[in-house]
Amino acid sequence: KQDKMKKILLLTAAGFSTLGLIAQEQRIPLLEMESASTCPPCRPGNIYFEGQMEGIPKEEYVKIKYQWYYPGVGDPYCTDESVNRTAYYGVNGVPNLVIDGTYYNDHPQGGFTTATFNAAKAVPATYKLSGTYVIVGQDVHVNIKYTPLEQGTNARLFVAIIESETEKNKMTNGETKFYNVMKKMLPNDQGTDISSTALNTEATTTLSFKFEGEYRLPPGSAGPYVSQRINHATEHSVESFDNLKVVAWVQGSDKAVYQAANLTKETTAIDHVSNTVQSVSIYPNPTQSDINIKFQMSEADMINASIVSLTGKVVKNQQVQLNKGTNVITFDTNELPSGAYNIIIFDSKNNSFAQRVSVVK
Repeated sequence: KQDKMKKILLLTAAGFSTLGLIAQEQRIPLLEMESASTCPPCRPGNIYFEGQMEGIPKEEYVKIKYQWYYPGVGDPYCTDESVNRTAYYGVNGVPNLVIDGTYYNDHPQGGFTTATFNAAKAVPATYKLSGTYVIVGQDVHVNIKYTPLEQGTNARLFVAIIESETEKNKMTNGETKFYNVMKKMLPNDQGTDISSTALNTEATTTLSFKFEGEYRLPPGSAGPYVSQRINHATEHSVESFDNLKVVAWVQGSDKAVYQAANLTKETTAIDHVSNTVQSVSIYPNPTQSDINIKFQMSEADMINASIVSLTGKVVKNQQVQLNKGTNVITFDTNELPSGAYNIIIFDSKNNSFAQRVSVVK
């Protein structure tokens, strides 16, 4: 009887394997579009593309638009990173669509359908990828977790801050609203090398960026206006910080995308992070030497704490396993220049906390 039951289980497992029902990491396709508000074909291309995506849950894909400098004076929201990203694929005109790193046709209307999307979605993902972000004023702090499920080639992590809807960049093609417009890549369009991450091992990357200065709408982005593209060191083109989102993807040197993710927005609380981190207090603030972070934990958890400059650079970081009860970790700030910094804390589930601190000498 036991032998018979064992045989049934083996046959059942074999059947599930044959039918492809063994659990796999769900693929989230990356859809990258090159478009411009001065491009006449881009308007019908965008309308067609959005129509094909209508009805597909937004959590099932990552969509990003790179506004371009062609034709005419070019889209005002084109940036050097937009140009570099499209050049990465060898794109030399708009509109264009790239799906998971594959340059798919020279026009979204050139055959893209929901069937095309479903085919991309059916490809098993070779990375686990998730993360959260928190926005404090004009600062964006991101915490990303990734796990390689297969050994990729020179994998890099790309992160982009996008604005879900813009309208001030309308120009000559009749479009009045633009969606998922890339505003900044973190740390830049070259991404972060994560190729050394061991197979089936979860790793974490923390990134930050501060949108400096005030909003400005450039007159264009091509020809005489190239020098007037947004300079992220002094200004920004974000119409509404409430509309910012963060997306991420892992891509190999062969341009193949292994997985993509829409990151989850977290809100900052005064002292409460999550069910595991009951409270956080930071002292002294301002400080002349050390910064202490006191945690009251309802249960043990892994905590990632960073000191981040106002330019978005992580200057100090600790990943610490905390015990249930009271825990204190300390950062030595003696070598840090005087000024303001952000303390950013994430728990193991990517719940977040942020607080501004001052270092004085």
